Amino acid sequence: MRVGLDSRGLAISDDGRYVIVGNYIPATAVILDAATLEPLTVIRTEAADPEGNRVASRVAITSDVSEALVGPYFLIALKEAGQVWRIDYSQPDFPIRVVQDVGHILHDAFLSPDNTRFCIASQRDNWMAVIDVGDDDGGGTDRDRRHAASRLRRGVGGGWRGLWRDRPRRRGQGHGLGPVG
Repeated sequence: MRVGLDSRGLAISDDGRYVIVGNYIPATAVILDAATLEPLTVIRTEAADPEGNRVASRVAITSDVSEALVGPYFLIALKEAGQVWRIDYSQPDFPIRVVQDVGHILHDAFLSPDNTRFCIASQRDNWMAVIDVGDDDGGGTDRDRRHAASRLRRGVGGGWRGLWRDRPRRRGQGHGLGPVG
C-alpha cells in the first residue's frame, strides 16, 4: 500500500487498531486500518509557519502516546510550519489539537517516560521545546524552551538534562546546558 512518495515515519496506536504514516512528499499524514492497511483519512499538513505564512509542511516525526498514561493520541510534528498536532485516534473523525509556534525547522523528538511531555528540537532556533501532551485547553502548550550550547540534531534515544531522572542518553549531543552528551 503506497501512502506517499517519501514517507519518513510511522507509529502504531496503543490498541493496535491504527497506523499513522508521516510523509515528506506529499505533505500529508495518513491514518490506516492496521489490520487491512486501508487508508482511513489523509491529513494535509498545510499550516501557518511562525511568521504567519501558509506552507505545505513535511512531517518531521510521528509518535504514539500511551493511552494508559495520557490518552489515545498520535503526535506529528510539522517541520516547516513549526507546529505539533495531537490526533485523537479514539474518535472516528480523528480530531486534531494544534500547538503553534513551537519553533523553526522542527526535526526529531522523544516522549518523556510517562508520556506527558513531548520534547522536540527546533534546529534553526537552536532550542528544544517541551510540550505538555495532555493539555486539553490548548492541545498542549509550550512548557519550556531550553537553549542548546551546540547545534541540535536530536535522534531516537535523545535526552535532556533536568527533565526527569530516568533520562535517556545519546553520545555527542552538545555540552553545558545543552543536550545530555
